[in-house]
Amino acid sequence: MTGPWFSLPFGVALAAYSLVQLGSAPQWWDIATTTILLFAAATSILRGVLDLRARRRTSRD
Repeated sequence: MTGPWFSLPFGVALAAYSLVQLGSAPQWWDIATTTILLFAAATSILRGVLDLRARRRTSRD
């Protein structure tokens, strides 16, 4: 469950969830949770992109 086909959709879904859970009148803990979830989402998306690039690079050899 660490391949790009998991990491990319998971990261996008996590980012979407973090923004939705923020709500219309956020408290400090909502903002803190959103920040943590967005960082995790960005990490997951970046890992998926890097994994895709690495797989494409090795598959051409």
